[in-house]
Amino acid sequence: MSFFLNFSAKADNFKGTLHSEFAKPFRLRGDWEVGVYSCHILAVERNVWVMSDIVDFSYVNEIPMRVMDMVDATDTKNGKPMYSKVIRKTVSSINIEFKEDPTSETLVASTDIT
Repeated sequence: MSFFLNFSAKADNFKGTLHSEFAKPFRLRGDWEVGVYSCHILAVERNVWVMSDIVDFSYVNEIPMRVMDMVDATDTKNGKPMYSKVIRKTVSSINIEFKEDPTSETLVASTDIT
């Protein structure tokens, strides 16, 4: 079983994060993984780190962080998604952050995103 979630935001509303809250929580049975299938960010010509609160910690330069994927912002399709283990069995909301550098607090902003 699988399902897709679509997120989008216009440049005037996008501040580097996407949030979705569900009316009814999803109960995930068994082991689940999540990946970024497609990410289109206008006016960004670099790789973007995608972080999320629903994935398990990964180590980047010996620093634990919740990395969902690293996507090429110049391409609309993610050639080979990096799948990360989902750690929450009940999902009522999803928070996603887009960063230029995984260790930075600076978020990608001021662009349309789909």
